[in-house]
Amino acid sequence: MLAAGEAFSIYACKNGLYDCASPIVLEGKHVANVFVGQILLMPLLMKHVLQPPKPLSDYRSDLLDEFEEVVLRCLEKDPAKRPLTAFDLEQSLASISLDEPWDNRRAAVWWKDSQPKNTDARFKNNDERKLNDETRFH
Repeated sequence: MLAAGEAFSIYACKNGLYDCASPIVLEGKHVANVFVGQILLMPLLMKHVLQPPKPLSDYRSDLLDEFEEVVLRCLEKDPAKRPLTAFDLEQSLASISLDEPWDNRRAAVWWKDSQPKNTDARFKNNDERKLNDETRFH
């Protein structure tokens, strides 16, 4: 059962699968739930626990190696290998040498330029919308 204020809840089903429910709220009242359908969650969880994340360079070739190293440290499976504090993370990021300073203006330009131009153009037909688990859950 969804508790008041929960955005979603994951349920274990009797058949070993899992279902996720999210409330539909109208005018502040919980009127119904939407269920995403049963999924086989354990293999996905085990993959997350056992396999290291893909390097960012698999997705973006223009990132600095030093930046990728910082991000991958943040994603370490062993918490002791991650930055311990926000200050540690800030220090790691600040130690990356850039050609020009990274500021809010430069970040805004990067963010705007990095957005997908037309997300629906990626799909030529509905069959291509059926993404494999690796793509869908990352």
